[in-house]
Amino acid sequence: LSAARNTGIAAARGVIVGFLDADDYYVSGGLAAHLDFAQRSGADMTHAQTYITRVGSPQLSVLPRDRRLFAEQKVRKGLRDCENAQFITSSWSSLYRADFLARARLTFDEAQVKFEDRLFVLSSVTAAGSIAQLGEPVRVWRRRAGSISTSRPDSAVHVLQVQLLEKCLAVMSAWSDRTNAPPRFLKREIYNTIARLIWDIDIFPAIVAADDPVYADLAGRLQRLSDYGALGGSIFDDPLVKVIDRVGAKSRKGLITRADFFEIQRAVREADFTAANALLLQRRATRRNSS
Repeated sequence: LSAARNTGIAAARGVIVGFLDADDYYVSGGLAAHLDFAQRSGADMTHAQTYITRVGSPQLSVLPRDRRLFAEQKVRKGLRDCENAQFITSSWSSLYRADFLARARLTFDEAQVKFEDRLFVLSSVTAAGSIAQLGEPVRVWRRRAGSISTSRPDSAVHVLQVQLLEKCLAVMSAWSDRTNAPPRFLKREIYNTIARLIWDIDIFPAIVAADDPVYADLAGRLQRLSDYGALGGSIFDDPLVKVIDRVGAKSRKGLITRADFFEIQRAVREADFTAANALLLQRRATRRNSS
């Protein structure tokens, strides 16, 4: 996928470049509205909200993160003036000026044959001199059975997921050092890394159960990720973290408390994956019993 998109970038001859996965689609007039605002704003990248569907259903709803973070129409001077852009996750939710991509030498990392989007987006928002938000949805992310986001992970998928977390932290760390950005930007990325391990990447059971050198290597890499920087309780007071925070909310992993969050981070930092997995199993069992 990354290589295909890079081929498209190289072949594109327009002023504005956009991406759309083959199983997704624009709503009527959506691309025209997005393009018009991108041209009027003159921004290096212009984000628009996205609709999402459930598997097997045509019903549309605005992606929850987009609804909470990107409802306002605005144009800002880069990430330090548009802090919520740190949490844009998908390349196809934005339009990009072709000269910006060329100037910043932005391409997709072809080692990321899956889960390539956020790395490209984070590289884009940290390089952009101007970022715009349309403030309305223009395209549909069509969830379907058998897609990357609904398929069961294996060791190859886990490697891609972990290296994505590593690369995103490296991008944010390098940008923070280069621009002398306030510490909150890097802390948000560290928080996001731990949150992804808790809620999105089902890797702890595999590390505990597998007699596989791949998982032994991943265990060490997760240790280093969890020890990237200190997070205290004040991270939950960050206004952007408050918007995306899943602590204390119902989820397929059960109800995770703040104490659980830090306990899992500690367990991973100490390579106690059995304890981290046991805590998540306990929370999941509590969810099933209560329902």
